[in-house]
Amino acid sequence: MRAVARARPGGVLVACGRGCDRTGFVTMLLLHLVGVPVDEIAADYALSVEQLRGRDPDWEPKLYDALTVHGTTIASSIDSTLSGGDVAAALRGGGLGEEDLGLLQLRLVDGC
Repeated sequence: MRAVARARPGGVLVACGRGCDRTGFVTMLLLHLVGVPVDEIAADYALSVEQLRGRDPDWEPKLYDALTVHGTTIASSIDSTLSGGDVAAALRGGGLGEEDLGLLQLRLVDGC
């Protein structure tokens, strides 16, 4: 979060090996921090699932099998994760300061 907040002006790439799990989790938190509704965050994640079909055809069935085993959906999982506590407070507890939270707001909402 701090790296995104303090990056030089311009675009910021958040990535991991596959581009959906760790990347998706960080992106989910960033979007939530700036007030994006849960249903829009879930729709964004669903786009990642679609995009990965060509690169890793086995991943999508595994994802939906895991969701089925746990009796949930992408949207419900995201909702329960984000409603389980105060994301900003958790980040503060992990050492992210108010300045960085403000910089995230500027970067992601105001486009700086």
